[in-house]
Amino acid sequence: KLDLKLDLVLFAEDSVAYKRLLNSPFLNKNYTIVVDATNSGSLTKAKLQSSTTATSLTEPASEAEIFDANTVRYKELISNRPTRLLQVLCSGRNVLYVDTDTVLKKSPLPEINKHYMNGADFSIAIEHSTTPDYAHGFAVCTGFIAIKANPKTINFLSEWERKCRNEDNAAENDQGAFNIAYEAMWSKRKEPGSVLPRVEGLRSKLFPNGFQYFNLYNEQQRDKVILAHANWIVGGENKKQNFMEHGLWELES
Repeated sequence: KLDLKLDLVLFAEDSVAYKRLLNSPFLNKNYTIVVDATNSGSLTKAKLQSSTTATSLTEPASEAEIFDANTVRYKELISNRPTRLLQVLCSGRNVLYVDTDTVLKKSPLPEINKHYMNGADFSIAIEHSTTPDYAHGFAVCTGFIAIKANPKTINFLSEWERKCRNEDNAAENDQGAFNIAYEAMWSKRKEPGSVLPRVEGLRSKLFPNGFQYFNLYNEQQRDKVILAHANWIVGGENKKQNFMEHGLWELES
């Protein structure tokens, strides 16, 4: 409905996601479905340029497990995020990554382009605008990220990927790993040869987190936002129910 005219790449991590995407009547043909049957993180440029790509896919233990943030399967899935984004960036494309539990109410491109014009490498949603947890003073939300393809962002995503794969890392998920990786680079920002990318946070009045949108904002505030992200709601059915209650679900049941 927003007519954004973007190349859409959908990452299917298991057979349930792939079958649903492939058979969805709500998608037109201007998209690519990319899968990684081996779960090795290896995606090729050729796959990214194809119309639909599929090989033998792993089966999730259960559909509920996909949505449960406390399971090993879910944490493995989201830890693949920097790997997927990195391979698209390395193909020379800018990236706009959006979590699937997100509804775009308006085009985000004007806000993102403002950041790009000001020299930003990342234009990203903010989970907490002030926090003592990180020296740089804020915490990002990795569910909505616009990334320029350049050496700084590719270098950073390589570090983010490494943090996600590091079993000794204190991060519980890819979002924590992003913030830890950024803090490590930020602490060395004044050193010669610093490769710290410029991160610009999107305004929470327009890009709120799920708790703000569904629990704190009134209807007038909700009308002004650009996206609704159900990241503070646990479980696929609960996310769907909240979207339905706020008039944001148009898919068939």
